[in-house]
Formats: sequence, C-alpha cells, structure tokens
Amino acid sequence: MFSFDKLCKTLEELAPGERLLLLAEKAHSVSEGLGELGFGEGERLRTLSAFVVGSLVSDGGLDEKQYQNVYASLVEAFGGEYDFRTVKELYREAKDVDKTILKYTEQMMRLFAAADEGLQEDIVMLCLLLVSSDGHVSLREKRYIRKLCRS
Repeated sequence: MFSFDKLCKTLEELAPGERLLLLAEKAHSVSEGLGELGFGEGERLRTLSAFVVGSLVSDGGLDEKQYQNVYASLVEAFGGEYDFRTVKELYREAKDVDKTILKYTEQMMRLFAAADEGLQEDIVMLCLLLVSSDGHVSLREKRYIRKLCRS
C-alpha cells in the first residue's frame, strides 16, 4: 500500500494552499468512489465525516483552537455545515460518545473494506489531511486511522 508514517510526515509539512487543493481532490474522489460502490450520499458523508471527527477527538477531545486549525479543511471536504457548535453537538447529543464513535468507526471500516486499493488510499489520505491540519498527527490519531488499514 504506502508508508503510513512517511505519509503522515509529508502531510504535516504541507503548505495550507497545497492542503486545500489536495483536500478538494481527495474529498471528490472518495465521495465518487463510495457512490460507485452503491453507498448513498447521506450515508457516505455522515459516516466519513463522523469518522474524521472521531479521529480528531481520538487524542483527547476537540477544543475550539484545534477546530479552528482544521475548519477550512472540513469545509473543503464536507461543506459549510460543520461549524464548531455542530461538530461538538454531534457527540454531545449522543448518550455515550465512545459508542457513537465506535458505531461510525465500524461503518467506516465496512465502507473501507468494500473499496479498491486506490480508493482506500484516498480515504486514508483524506483523513490524514484533515487531522494534520494543525501541523501534527498525534500517535492516537495515527492509531485511530490505522484501524482502517487493518479492515
């Protein structure tokens, strides 16, 4: 497949403009690829965005500063409805945050398993582009996203 750690390092060092261009490309290819596999637009968007938000909070939570670092990337990938309040409410409304994240992680793993290798690489790249928007991919974020590679 690809060297996960090398990819993380490369994406951590991307300039903001390059990141947004690559994000737009990967968000489009992932959405189209999952659509070709028969997943509805709402299911793809909800599952992928929840998985990405799960990876953002996997290292201990999502504060407003971290969110501001990734906001432009989230909008590029998923549209403007992902403001800080909306993202926080996605998890606050759930009775059990861990169960909610687990549910979307399992869904994302099913989507990932149905994808071909090129689409799998694009999904991982999209997730890493988003979590590296703050210039760093934490060990917990890496572990969370690596779950996909094992599915």
